[in-house]
Amino acid sequence: MYKFSLEPVLKHRKLLEEDVQKDFAILKRQLFDERERLLHLEQKKNRFSEELQEKQTKDINVSDILLYTDFIQQVSKEIEKQSKKISETEKNVEQKREELVGAMKNRKTIDRLRGKGFKAYVQELSKKDQDLMNEAAINVFNKK
Repeated sequence: MYKFSLEPVLKHRKLLEEDVQKDFAILKRQLFDERERLLHLEQKKNRFSEELQEKQTKDINVSDILLYTDFIQQVSKEIEKQSKKISETEKNVEQKREELVGAMKNRKTIDRLRGKGFKAYVQELSKKDQDLMNEAAINVFNKK
């Protein structure tokens, strides 16, 4: 039976890779949520801008216009903050992606070593089986 001497290292690297994959998935979900929030804010701003334009065609008092413009400015500031937050999250996602690629490479390196070791083990077994069969054939031939 084949026993890979670096099996504990392989298991550890698989666990590390899984942890990085989980973190990566969480960050991607966070990025999705942040983009959704930005979209919502932009829609909100557009909706109130349209309302303001519509009301300006009708009779509207100055205080209402000020309220609308103040609110639209506040939403614009939130959009700017959200855009910065998205940029930071995108950087974090990219860093985590690179970390994941590194973890996968580390695991695959050990995986390839295990594959090569197993292949050598199978070849050794095949050689022993062939030698045993050859010896049995020689014994049968010598008995005749």
